[in-house]
Amino acid sequence: MTPETPNPPLYGLPDAEYLLNTPEAVVEREFDGSPERLFDVEFVVEEWSATGLADFVPSADDTLRWIAEKMCEEDMIAWEEAHNDVHEAVASPVAREAMENALDHLRSDLTPAFRFADRLIGKIHFIVHPDNTFERKPGNAALDEIVGQP
Repeated sequence: MTPETPNPPLYGLPDAEYLLNTPEAVVEREFDGSPERLFDVEFVVEEWSATGLADFVPSADDTLRWIAEKMCEEDMIAWEEAHNDVHEAVASPVAREAMENALDHLRSDLTPAFRFADRLIGKIHFIVHPDNTFERKPGNAALDEIVGQP
């Protein structure tokens, strides 16, 4: 995503492999169908900043450099003049603009597809009641614990 529209955060249990889009969904998944208890249970959900697949797409310059390197690998192009021609071609403004357009299109297709946890932002505390209903622990309108800068 762009800096103007960052990836929304992800939520999960400590050490969770899969994270969800809301902290409430984490609590619901964990306690759905569990037997009723006699007492309230305090429960912590971690909030993580997220990065999308689009954030891993290389720049146009890096991609063009990689193409030139692949084309000029040993035994592929034996003549120095050909090497120069390849490097001039990938350095052209037209090639760079075309590659940037192609990579922008790729990024736009990847943006909503999948996100990865990046940095732990904080911890949200819930109270799960004996009947498996739940609420945020009183007093934490935002996050109980701020772990790091987003």
